[in-house]
Amino acid sequence: STMDVSDINPQLPTIADRKETNENSFRTDMTLRERMIEVTKNIDWKPAFGLGRELDEVERIINTVSKLDSESEISKYGQMIVSRGEWLSGHMWAELLGWEFVDPTEMILLRENGQIDQRSYGSIRKRLKSRVKVVVPGFFGRDRDGAVKLLPTNGSDLTAAYIAYGINASEYQNLKGVDGVFSADPKILEKFGRSPILIPKMTYGEYDELAYGGFRVLHPDVTAPLAAAGINLRVLNPVTLQSEPDYKGSLIVASRNVRPDEDVIGIAGMNGFAALKISKRGMEYDKGIVRRILQIIERDGVSISHSPTELNSITVLFTENQLLGNRKVKIMEEIERQIRPTEMRLDSVGVLSAVGLGIKGHRTRVSRILFAALDEAGIEQLGGMQGYDGISETYIFNSCELDKAISVAHKALIEDRKPSA
Repeated sequence: STMDVSDINPQLPTIADRKETNENSFRTDMTLRERMIEVTKNIDWKPAFGLGRELDEVERIINTVSKLDSESEISKYGQMIVSRGEWLSGHMWAELLGWEFVDPTEMILLRENGQIDQRSYGSIRKRLKSRVKVVVPGFFGRDRDGAVKLLPTNGSDLTAAYIAYGINASEYQNLKGVDGVFSADPKILEKFGRSPILIPKMTYGEYDELAYGGFRVLHPDVTAPLAAAGINLRVLNPVTLQSEPDYKGSLIVASRNVRPDEDVIGIAGMNGFAALKISKRGMEYDKGIVRRILQIIERDGVSISHSPTELNSITVLFTENQLLGNRKVKIMEEIERQIRPTEMRLDSVGVLSAVGLGIKGHRTRVSRILFAALDEAGIEQLGGMQGYDGISETYIFNSCELDKAISVAHKALIEDRKPSA
């Protein structure tokens, strides 16, 4: 099995672009030995003596960069310097545990767009063959020229997933600062005096639906290679793991059995969506009109999330942060020019998703329970979407009512309905 401990690493020094630093920050980072002793003193270990060579190397790089004047020369060291905190953490854990340290640049080749080169999996298998216990730092690999290249934010999740896929692990354990994947966002439910339930087991499909709806625990690209290989993923909190003997976190699997009475396992919700509604009389007879509308929006670089339709209208949903500069005006002007709509408006909305494999056989029941609860709470649903034979039901609300809608949905669909024994 593989384990990602990135979220419990000590906070070691890193250096950003020199434009964001000054001589004092370089001087501060030169005292790495003192910093290493400070962050590890609670585990009764003296890394300054065990990592002398590694600390010397990092200090040499920092020294070199601090003396450079050319921005182009400094940039050559940028990604390597940012990766050195994780690199030192890896060496520290390897020495502490008595395991072998393996540098990810020996195995993980990254393409120019940051995606893994498929040849990396062969390198992983070859490098880690028959090795039982190794420590591999996360979030970086190498480019085709051999230079250190960083993965995106939360890239340590990806590193561990790549390794799990490469060695065909039975289980990938990801240690996080949360207990696992919950039935709703705890911060939202707390505002209404409610608590979520830890989901003990779900499929990758269910997790992806919950994550897309706002409850993201892992990097979004982690699940694809693991699901393809049928590798289980377990999300664990190391603190809870030590204090509660029966705690097992959340297990994400390729497939699972569904109880006959089961439907919704989680409620996810996210604000920050724009809903562009375009209405036109006779739209149902205008061949290709939906395609033309979507092309206008996509041509301006906007990624579309949903596009529910009615007889004479279509509502296109996309994240509001894509409407930068004059993009909103350009899109609406172009739709006005090409489509000549009867009505067009843009609203700020939130999206709520009820997720679960069991929804497939109980859509009517889920909708009935949810709509009754929303009606009693005085919350108006603006629209809804569902895929054919899918595992989620998605609903649109005014942004200001989304949190309350999540709380009401969670109570009605999860808290008030105990599973049968």
